[in-house]
Amino acid sequence: MRFETVQQLLAAITPDPREEEARQAAPRQWASIAKPLDSLGLLETAVEDIAALTLDHRVDLSRRSLLLLCADNGVLAQGVAQAGAIVTGQTLGEGERDKALSQGYAFLGMGLGLGLFAALVIRLISGPVIRAYSMSRETTEVARQLMDAIGFIMIFQSTNSIMTKGVLRGGGDTRMLMLADNIFLWLLSIPLGLLAGFVLGLPAFWIYTCLKADQIAKTVWCVFRLRGGKWIKKITTGKNGVEKGLPAN
Repeated sequence: MRFETVQQLLAAITPDPREEEARQAAPRQWASIAKPLDSLGLLETAVEDIAALTLDHRVDLSRRSLLLLCADNGVLAQGVAQAGAIVTGQTLGEGERDKALSQGYAFLGMGLGLGLFAALVIRLISGPVIRAYSMSRETTEVARQLMDAIGFIMIFQSTNSIMTKGVLRGGGDTRMLMLADNIFLWLLSIPLGLLAGFVLGLPAFWIYTCLKADQIAKTVWCVFRLRGGKWIKKITTGKNGVEKGLPAN
């Protein structure tokens, strides 16, 4: 579709005159209330928009809904992962293979510790955070299950993020990381999530856990990958292109 055609279609749209009538009537009702004029700023503009959408200047917000959103961004773990990549790359660049392995185990333990700490914090604050909102019993239960699931998965997500985005990537194991990400996501997490939600009808905790099953699988895979040592690749540095990293045995 050409841009000119889109402009013609938009120009042909005729707004309902009642929209503008309701929009103009809404601020008049606001002005009749004992408050400074225009003192609520953007809130008054939002009410005018609602009046125009509902074609009624008597805006009624008695029926409200809560959209529940949860995130497990792992910002701290991502920062540690970047440090792990730098440290590992520098160590291998100096030809210190055994030291890089030792550092890898240290970062593995650090990731596990951060994950357990994050899970504990989420567990402690989940109750007060959920109780701060007035929700139905069903919504409260779903929120509680999601918070528990996020805390559980955070243990694995923190661990494998530091390994995959840090140590293993710093060792040059990028091809295997790409394969692991895609295999565990498309062949494990998504099928399990669909099965849990649409076939088995499992509770929210298990649906979220299944959708994040790749985090658990990658954590186990990272441990075996680290122990095997095959993640260490040759690293070429210096003016003469000297190979200082050593391949795994």
